[in-house]
Order: sequence, then structure tokens, then C-alpha cells
Amino acid sequence: MAIPTKECSECERDLPLIQYSKDNVTKDKLCPRCRVCDNERNRLYRVKNVAKHLVGKIIVLKEKFCPGCKQKPSAKLFHVDLSTKDGLSVYCKRCLVQRQKIYRAKVQERVEEYVRQLNYADQEGYGEPGFVFGTIEGHLRFVFHGMNQRCNNPKAHDYPQYGGGGTKNLFESLEEFISYVTDVLQVDPRDKRVHRIDNDGHYEKGNLEFKSLPEKVLVRGRVVWKQQRK
Repeated sequence: MAIPTKECSECERDLPLIQYSKDNVTKDKLCPRCRVCDNERNRLYRVKNVAKHLVGKIIVLKEKFCPGCKQKPSAKLFHVDLSTKDGLSVYCKRCLVQRQKIYRAKVQERVEEYVRQLNYADQEGYGEPGFVFGTIEGHLRFVFHGMNQRCNNPKAHDYPQYGGGGTKNLFESLEEFISYVTDVLQVDPRDKRVHRIDNDGHYEKGNLEFKSLPEKVLVRGRVVWKQQRK
């Protein structure tokens, strides 16, 4: 059985129908050009019209308003930007440089804070040889570090709800915390979250338990509901 073919109007080759894109305008519902010729035609069209679009916009716009400096400098003081309607950047070159400096400073500050937390973790013993997160001791190291961050680090995102509200970590050392969990509570905390029995109390002996995430969410919801009723 012969395979249906069609002649390409561009390269004039007789090709199978699968080599043509769909086109509902034509009688046979297929593009008159094969896929290769059609892609090349579209590429040349984009190159030609993008250049035409940019030249036209930049020539027409002699000046443009900059939301940074609140002025209307010459269009030559803006970078070319294909994503905008006028083909120019939103901010002028001078304001764009200032915004990039501010952004880099913020990024550098976050990097320095991350390094400080890593150094703090090393001081707490998280970087000791043989430390494995998957073990009970390794998991409790991270739990203890999280408790310290919430209670003692003003830059931690949840500090206002913990340390900022007066909550303290009353365990004197990591070893004391690990000993209390493993010897007194005798639980495997690796798939659970640390929870204060009295939500108004501190992280201390007699006020800690470990709950699974669904259990902790349920308890937290009850606490919020009681606070809203007061």
C-alpha cells in the first residue's frame, strides 16, 4: 500500500503527510510547506521583525520615564529588553546599577547569616566526624539546634513566637537533652516533632514530648481555637 504524500511548496519535495503541520485554513488541513521549510521560514521572520521592531521603537522613543529616578532621560540611557513592549528596560542604566548593588548586598547578607549558622552548628558539634543525621543522636542534634535558633536567634523566622515571646531552652547542653530523650522519654524521635506539653512553658524536662506531624498539627489547631475563644 502506497504511503500518502504531498509536494512542499518551498523545497518542492514529495514528502509523507507526517512531515507537514496541521493548518485548518487549507483544503487538505495541512500546511503547504513541510515542517523543515516552515521552521526556517518562521525563524527568518522572527529575526527580521524583531530587528525592525527594536529599531522602530528606539527611534520613536526619544525619552522614557524611569520609575527609579522619577525622570525622563534619553532612550539611549536604557538597555535593550525584548520582554517589554517598547523594547527598552524599565529602569535607566544608572538606576539599574543601583538596584543591582542593593540586591547583591541583600544576597550577601543572607549568605553571611547562613555561614554564621553553619559555624554555630560546628560549635554545637554538628560537624564532628562520624555524625550521621539518620541516627537518633544525629536527629536530636538538629532538634536541639532548632530549639536554640527559635529561642536565642532574633533573626530566625519563628523567633517572635518563641524567644520573642519569652520561651527559653532550659537544657544546659546537647548531651543533657539527648540523655533526657533517650533515657527518660525513651522514644524514637526520628519521625516525630518536638512539642511542649504546656504551650506557655519552656523547653525543659517534664514539658517535652515527641508527636508525629499530624498529631502536632491537631494539637496546634486546638490551641489556636482556644485562644480565639478567649
